[in-house]
Amino acid sequence: MVHILWRHGGVFDKMVGDCAIGLFGPPFFRTTRVQRAELATRAALEIRDFTAAMSADPEVERIRERTRLPGLGVAIGVNLAHAFCGLFGPNHQYTGFSTGMNQTARLQALGGFREILVMESVRGALEQSADPFFRGLQYGPLTDTPVKNVERPLRHCRLLP
Repeated sequence: MVHILWRHGGVFDKMVGDCAIGLFGPPFFRTTRVQRAELATRAALEIRDFTAAMSADPEVERIRERTRLPGLGVAIGVNLAHAFCGLFGPNHQYTGFSTGMNQTARLQALGGFREILVMESVRGALEQSADPFFRGLQYGPLTDTPVKNVERPLRHCRLLP
């Protein structure tokens, strides 16, 4: 996942449980809001496809057959949000913190098997893209979902396959 994030202009921030967090923009801030949405969405699509392809591995297939699970897959949340980025903590590690990052973690937790959820801000940015690929993306309906420790419900939609 780290290589996929890097290839699309993101940086690996941290692991929280089984969740990998990537930042698009920091530490150099050379991209626009629309470009960050494009980069993060391309990374999300590649991560989803990569984990799905891993299900074809013979070892994963044996585990899948024994457990009757559908295979490997991740839920992904994509958000455009401000974050405080810098060297934090006793080890001075580069990371980001913000309510927007908390919202993104909650969004990811709402996602299902191989599902990509995007905040309304991401959808709006992608609709402004000059790239026909992004203008051609299809979305499910906008949904407002209350989540723990977030004042207002998350306004998001599902990126359709």
